[in-house]
Amino acid sequence: MHRVLRMRLKASQREESPATLLARLRRIHHQTAQTPNGHVLRGLTELGAPQKDLFAAVALPMPTPAEMCAPAGDSPTAGV
Repeated sequence: MHRVLRMRLKASQREESPATLLARLRRIHHQTAQTPNGHVLRGLTELGAPQKDLFAAVALPMPTPAEMCAPAGDSPTAGV
């Protein structure tokens, strides 16, 4: 993984190391909470410009929170 990240960072003419990239990406958190009526709420740490730039540099899609709130049994990952 480090080798692929290093190659992609170099191809994008970036100076960051794979370790630096991973440290910045570890700051991204996904939250999930279930309401008493069974709806699942999802949230994602707001990505800063440096994080967005790194996703673009290594050609990875940016994470997005689920936009729909559904009962827990209707969740796409229910039963996984």
